[in-house]
Parts: sequence; C-alpha cells; structure tokens
Amino acid sequence: MKKDLAALLQNNPEFDLSIYKILNDKQLESLENNIVLFLHGKTLDMGTKDLSILLLKELLCTLSQQELLPKTIILSQKTVLCNQRESEFLHFFRLLEQKNIEILTCKTSAEYYKINNNIPIGRFAGMEEIIEKLFHASKIIQW
Repeated sequence: MKKDLAALLQNNPEFDLSIYKILNDKQLESLENNIVLFLHGKTLDMGTKDLSILLLKELLCTLSQQELLPKTIILSQKTVLCNQRESEFLHFFRLLEQKNIEILTCKTSAEYYKINNNIPIGRFAGMEEIIEKLFHASKIIQW
C-alpha cells in the first residue's frame, strides 16, 4: 500500500500529501514551556569567586520569584557543590523544588567532587538523561 501511495503521488503532480500531528493545548503548552536551566559552573571559575557566588545566589533568588519558570534545572560541573546540606544555595533550591521544578544533579560531576551521597534536593541524573532533557527542551539557558 505504501508503494502504491508513493507511486500515485510521484506520478500525479496534482496530488499533495501533507501529514500533521495535531497537538492538544496541554501538549503545546508543555512544548513551549519546556525550559531547561543548565548550571555548569564555568562562571564560578572566572573572575572573583565572591562575585560569582553572589551572582548565582541572585539568579536563583530572582528565579524563585518569577512566574515563568524552567521545567528543569541541571547542576553540572562545579555547581553540583551548591546542592549539599551545608550549602548557602539550598534555600533557593527548596523554593524552586516547591514550585515543581525538577532539579537534577549530574552524577559524574558529583562523583568527581565526592559528594555522591550528599544531595538534599532533587536527584542524580546520568549523562543519557541530561542529554535527553537538553534535546527535548524548547529553550536552554546556560549559566
């Protein structure tokens, strides 16, 4: 049947076949608002450490007060250190988690910094899941 249809379309230029997937409002909204905030920590190594920490705190504090929020926050590289029990960032992560934001900590980075048993917020994610989140995001914001 596929071959018959393909032959019909190829041999008759007056035919045009278009296939569209119709999304309902909920699916469309989910696609539009699938924002991922990817915190990789490169800014923590640049310039003044105190300024970098202050900026990251301000980012998380301001973000926790916004209406438009990311669906997921991914902590990678040095930012995994922000998700520890004694971290000064923990309060902001709790506020964001209460707003149903998924908080993922890169498992490889956590193992590198030897904190793989000490994350109080969110959960660990392997590289496969992180890549999937990034590829399916409508927007990726890096910091």
